[in-house]
Amino acid sequence: MNSIEVAKLLLKKLDERQGMDLLAYDVSAASLGADVLIIATGRNSRHAGSLADELVDLGRDSGLTLASREGRAAGGWILLDFGSLIVNILDPQNRDYYALERLWKEYPPLGEASAY
Repeated sequence: MNSIEVAKLLLKKLDERQGMDLLAYDVSAASLGADVLIIATGRNSRHAGSLADELVDLGRDSGLTLASREGRAAGGWILLDFGSLIVNILDPQNRDYYALERLWKEYPPLGEASAY
């Protein structure tokens, strides 16, 4: 599977587990080393941690290697680096405060959340 196909698989899992405000961007032109950036919100810090755990398991089962996991649920922002995919899972307060979508708005979205 390519990065976009795997991203859609991760987004589907986030949607199934009630992740909110799902966004995904094609950032391959940003020279980050990643092709896709995913941003999601958990209902609270605990839910964000649970979503991250689910994605780590799904990523491993899909053949992805987790290069790094930064943050923790108590901190309200978890970053999962799968190399070609970067996933940010935030609690609602941190999502509002950091507004990551403003930083990445110039990059093309992968589609509407309902398409995942």
